[in-house]
Amino acid sequence: MTNKRWLGITCSRNDADFIESFIRGNSIYIDKFVIVDDSTDNTVEILKRLRKEGFDIEVIIQKGIVSDQKVKT
Repeated sequence: MTNKRWLGITCSRNDADFIESFIRGNSIYIDKFVIVDDSTDNTVEILKRLRKEGFDIEVIIQKGIVSDQKVKT
């Protein structure tokens, strides 16, 4: 039996009001999160705190992602 890991990739912009719930809720299914971020609020700080708690989160800061998420990911 193989040990599979699941990766979640998404873009984020000013999602501080729900990013923590998103990570905690989806961590049941997702092993590692990659967040491509263009926030001006405290989204990145929340993600850093969650990473310190043990969630496997990589944040990639990329300005201008909002215009075309499909191309950026």
